[in-house]
Amino acid sequence: MQISHFFECLYICCMQLIAEFKRLGSNIVYANFSRMILCTKKRRADDALAYVEFITNSIRSRELYRLIDMSYTKYWQTLIWMDPVSYFCRYILSAMATVISFVK
Repeated sequence: MQISHFFECLYICCMQLIAEFKRLGSNIVYANFSRMILCTKKRRADDALAYVEFITNSIRSRELYRLIDMSYTKYWQTLIWMDPVSYFCRYILSAMATVISFVK
């Protein structure tokens, strides 16, 4: 019973985090308990990186999310997404889409 309650609380926290990203203007491509893929819709890599830094710092400043370690790890200019196993991406020095990993 307590394990089920733990996952329910984790799910609610994850949904609140997704809502916070959306409130700040992000488009969520994919999210689970360990990573989130965002589409920034920025044309230049510098703009996209600044945007991702802004939203991660903004979310980290909230009391509920202080203990979550967020880091952006991959940048894609083109991403065609079907599911976590079936996708195509073109890596370049751009931050059009960003993977944010959550580390406990």
